[in-house]
Amino acid sequence: VRGSEADNGSSEFIPSAYALGYLTIDGLFFYLQSISAYKLMDLVSPVTHSVTNCVKRALLIWISVLFWHNKVGPINAAGTFVLLGGVLLYNHQLRQKNPQPSLEKSPDIKSLETDGERDEESEPLNKNNDD
Repeated sequence: VRGSEADNGSSEFIPSAYALGYLTIDGLFFYLQSISAYKLMDLVSPVTHSVTNCVKRALLIWISVLFWHNKVGPINAAGTFVLLGGVLLYNHQLRQKNPQPSLEKSPDIKSLETDGERDEESEPLNKNNDD
Protein backbone atom coordinates (compact mmCIF):
# COMPACT_ATOMS: atom_id res chain seq x y z
CA VAL A 1 0.00 0.00 0.00
CA ARG A 2 1.42 3.30 -1.03
CA GLY A 3 2.36 5.61 1.84
CA SER A 4 1.26 3.20 4.57
CA GLU A 5 2.48 0.04 6.23
CA ALA A 6 4.34 -2.46 4.11
CA ASP A 7 2.51 -5.55 2.81
CA ASN A 8 4.54 -7.90 5.00
CA GLY A 9 2.71 -6.72 8.14
CA SER A 10 5.58 -4.74 9.63
CA SER A 11 4.87 -1.35 11.15
CA GLU A 12 7.54 0.36 9.04
CA PHE A 13 6.21 3.43 7.22
CA ILE A 14 7.12 3.66 3.55
CA PRO A 15 6.41 7.11 2.08
CA SER A 16 5.18 7.28 -1.48
CA ALA A 17 7.05 9.04 -4.27
CA TYR A 18 4.30 11.68 -4.32
CA ALA A 19 4.77 12.40 -0.62
CA LEU A 20 8.54 12.73 -1.08
CA GLY A 21 8.00 15.02 -4.06
CA TYR A 22 5.60 17.21 -2.10
CA LEU A 23 8.02 17.37 0.83
CA THR A 24 10.84 18.38 -1.50
CA ILE A 25 8.76 21.11 -3.12
CA ASP A 26 7.58 22.30 0.30
CA GLY A 27 11.18 22.48 1.54
CA LEU A 28 12.24 24.41 -1.54
CA PHE A 29 9.45 26.96 -1.13
CA PHE A 30 10.23 27.34 2.58
CA TYR A 31 13.89 27.94 1.73
CA LEU A 32 12.96 30.58 -0.87
CA GLN A 33 10.56 32.23 1.59
CA SER A 34 13.31 32.40 4.23
CA ILE A 35 15.79 33.90 1.78
CA SER A 36 13.27 36.50 0.64
CA ALA A 37 12.47 37.36 4.29
CA TYR A 38 16.15 38.02 5.02
CA LYS A 39 16.51 40.11 1.87
CA LEU A 40 13.42 42.09 2.84
CA MET A 41 14.84 42.71 6.31
CA ASP A 42 17.84 44.35 4.63
CA LEU A 43 15.44 46.89 3.13
CA VAL A 44 13.04 47.59 6.01
CA SER A 45 13.10 47.66 9.79
CA PRO A 46 12.30 44.50 11.78
CA VAL A 47 9.07 46.09 13.05
CA THR A 48 7.92 46.82 9.49
CA HIS A 49 8.82 43.26 8.51
CA SER A 50 6.78 41.89 11.42
CA VAL A 51 3.78 44.04 10.53
CA THR A 52 4.03 42.91 6.91
CA ASN A 53 4.17 39.29 8.03
CA CYS A 54 0.98 39.77 10.08
CA VAL A 55 -0.77 41.24 7.05
CA LYS A 56 0.41 38.29 4.96
CA ARG A 57 -1.07 35.83 7.45
CA ALA A 58 -4.40 37.65 7.59
CA LEU A 59 -4.49 37.83 3.79
CA LEU A 60 -3.86 34.09 3.55
CA ILE A 61 -6.69 33.42 5.98
CA TRP A 62 -9.14 35.47 3.93
CA ILE A 63 -7.95 33.94 0.66
CA SER A 64 -8.62 30.50 2.15
CA VAL A 65 -12.07 31.69 3.19
CA LEU A 66 -12.86 32.91 -0.32
CA PHE A 67 -11.20 30.07 -2.23
CA TRP A 68 -11.98 27.00 -0.09
CA HIS A 69 -15.00 28.40 1.79
CA ASN A 70 -13.39 27.81 5.19
CA LYS A 71 -15.50 28.86 8.14
CA VAL A 72 -14.39 31.95 10.09
CA GLY A 73 -15.93 32.71 13.45
CA PRO A 74 -16.80 36.21 14.63
CA ILE A 75 -13.78 36.36 16.94
CA ASN A 76 -11.43 35.46 14.05
CA ALA A 77 -13.03 38.07 11.80
CA ALA A 78 -12.80 40.70 14.55
CA GLY A 79 -9.13 39.81 15.08
CA THR A 80 -8.44 40.32 11.41
CA PHE A 81 -10.09 43.72 11.44
CA VAL A 82 -8.14 44.70 14.57
CA LEU A 83 -4.98 43.63 12.75
CA LEU A 84 -5.85 45.73 9.70
CA GLY A 85 -6.68 48.71 11.92
CA GLY A 86 -3.34 48.34 13.69
CA VAL A 87 -1.50 48.19 10.39
CA LEU A 88 -3.26 51.34 9.20
CA LEU A 89 -2.37 53.14 12.45
CA TYR A 90 1.25 51.94 12.18
CA ASN A 91 1.45 53.15 8.59
CA HIS A 92 -0.09 56.52 9.55
CA GLN A 93 2.34 56.94 12.46
CA LEU A 94 5.28 55.98 10.26
CA ARG A 95 4.28 58.58 7.66
CA GLN A 96 3.87 61.23 10.36
CA LYS A 97 7.36 60.46 11.63
CA ASN A 98 8.99 60.32 8.17
CA PRO A 99 6.95 62.43 5.75
CA GLN A 100 7.44 61.78 2.07
CA PRO A 101 8.91 64.70 0.12
CA SER A 102 6.39 66.51 -1.98
CA LEU A 103 6.94 66.67 -5.72
CA GLU A 104 6.03 70.36 -5.70
CA LYS A 105 8.84 71.19 -3.28
CA SER A 106 11.51 69.12 -5.02
CA PRO A 107 14.11 71.04 -7.04
CA ASP A 108 13.69 71.30 -10.75
CA ILE A 109 15.83 68.75 -12.54
CA LYS A 110 16.82 71.25 -15.23
CA SER A 111 18.29 73.52 -12.54
CA LEU A 112 20.48 70.65 -11.33
CA GLU A 113 21.83 69.78 -14.77
CA THR A 114 25.10 71.29 -15.96
CA ASP A 115 26.86 71.12 -19.29
CA GLY A 116 30.17 70.25 -17.68
CA GLU A 117 30.93 73.96 -17.20
CA ARG A 118 30.66 75.71 -13.88
CA ASP A 119 30.03 79.35 -13.20
CA GLU A 120 32.99 81.23 -11.79
CA GLU A 121 30.83 82.45 -8.91
CA SER A 122 29.71 78.96 -7.86
CA GLU A 123 31.41 77.05 -5.08
CA PRO A 124 34.14 74.59 -6.04
CA LEU A 125 33.19 70.92 -6.18
CA ASN A 126 35.79 69.97 -3.62
CA LYS A 127 35.78 72.36 -0.68
CA ASN A 128 39.02 70.86 0.65
CA ASN A 129 40.86 71.94 -2.51
CA ASP A 130 43.28 74.81 -1.72
CA ASP A 131 43.49 76.17 -5.29
